[in-house]
Amino acid sequence: MTVYVDNGKHPYRGMKMCHMLADTLNELHGMAARLGLRRAWFQTRNTPHYDICQAKRAEAVRLGAVEIGRRQVAALIRHKRTLPRWAQHDALADAIAALTEQAREIANLKHDLERALANHAADLIDQQQSERTRERY
Repeated sequence: MTVYVDNGKHPYRGMKMCHMLADTLNELHGMAARLGLRRAWFQTRNTPHYDICQAKRAEAVRLGAVEIGRRQVAALIRHKRTLPRWAQHDALADAIAALTEQAREIANLKHDLERALANHAADLIDQQQSERTRERY
């Protein structure tokens, strides 16, 4: 999961502002807290984001935010809008992702177990055939 800052320089009250977005609201609010932003500055209109000044942008990048251009912002917004409603809620999305991963692991374990049982059965058959062959001679 990632926090993003665009390269915008939109004038606002004598400052140049850009947008800070993230894959999840938890990440977005977490980075905002690290930057000392007020929660009241959070904007939910269209796409959840914070407008931040260039100094905060530089600090966000220093803290690990990824710099993206206008086209990447548009692609990110399009992607977020195509997600099902449940995926837009961090806790539920995280729980579903964890369950999906556990299901994948269980399927892999089942496959490994079936393969091991088949190999063991083949070994038993070979062993029985060898014993029968020895009994005949």
